[in-house]
Amino acid sequence: MRHYEAYGLTLQSDLPLPAVPAVHRSPPEVVIRWGYVPVPRRSADGETVHIQPGGQEAYCSWEHAGRFVVRSGREIVIDPAPDAEDAVILLAVLGTCLALLLHQRGLLVLHGSGVIIADRAVMFLGAKGAGKSTMAAALYAAGCPFLADDIIAIDPRVGSAPQVFPGFPLVKLWPDAAEASLRLDPIQLPYLAPGYDKRACSVAMPPGWQSFPLGGIYALADGPEPRLIPLSPREAVVELIRHSYAARFGQNLLSGAGAARHLEQCTRVVHAAPVYRCERPRLLPTLPLAAAHIIQSCQSLVLC
Repeated sequence: MRHYEAYGLTLQSDLPLPAVPAVHRSPPEVVIRWGYVPVPRRSADGETVHIQPGGQEAYCSWEHAGRFVVRSGREIVIDPAPDAEDAVILLAVLGTCLALLLHQRGLLVLHGSGVIIADRAVMFLGAKGAGKSTMAAALYAAGCPFLADDIIAIDPRVGSAPQVFPGFPLVKLWPDAAEASLRLDPIQLPYLAPGYDKRACSVAMPPGWQSFPLGGIYALADGPEPRLIPLSPREAVVELIRHSYAARFGQNLLSGAGAARHLEQCTRVVHAAPVYRCERPRLLPTLPLAAAHIIQSCQSLVLC
C-alpha cells in the first residue's frame, strides 16, 4: 500500500491516488483497500447509495466501477466491477465515497472548488456545470495557490475559526475551460475516464501541510457583469445546505441529531466568513476579469 496526504489525513491506499505522497508514514487515519463488498439492499427508487442508520456505514454501487463500502470515516473498501479501469474506480473513490468518509469524520462537506487568497481559503459553490472548477483554475492561473476541486471539507469546531485543508492536486476541466483558464493544450491532457471528455489537470499544492482559515464563500450565478452580492445569514445557510454533500442523501444523513448538527455547522460557518452570490457572464474570455474582481474583494476584506 502507498501512503498519501490529503484533507489533513494520512491515507494508505491500494489504489494509486493523485495525491501528495506522505512524508512521515505515521499510522494512517484512512485505509483504502481492495476487498469483498456484499450487494447492498436496494432502495425502492434504485438509489446507488445505501446508508445504514447512523450514517457510519455506507454502501455505494455503480455498474462500471463496482461496489464500495465506506465505514466510520476510516475505511473505503473497493470491490471492482469486472474489467473496471482504475480511472473509473478513482472517480467513484474521490467523489461520493470520499465525501461520505469526510462527513463521517464530522466535517462539513461542500460540493465546491477553492483556492487560497491572502492566506485564507476561498471557495466556489454551484450546481453541476456552474463553473466551480473553471473559476478555481482561473484564480490558480492568476497566482492563487490551489486548495481543492469538487470536494471542500470544513472543520467548524466550536471555539475556533473554521479550518479548511487542501485536497488533491488535480482539477477536472472540460477541454475549452482548460485552455481558457490554465492555457493548456487539451490534446496533451489525459482524459478523466474512457468516454468522458473532461481532462485531468495537475496543479501545485500550497507548500507545507497546513490548514487555512476560511476566508469567503462565493455561490456562482449568471449575470451580465462581475458582481458580488452579500447574502444574509439566512440566505447563506440555505446556500450551504443546498450545496452540501449530506443534502444529496436526504434523510439518510440529515435526520434527527444529524440534521441538527449539520444546521449548526452551516450556521457557524456563515458567521465566521462572508458569503456572496457571485454573478458573472458564463463566457470563458471574461474569466480573468471575474478572477481579478474576486481577488480584489478578498484582499479588501483582509485590510478591513
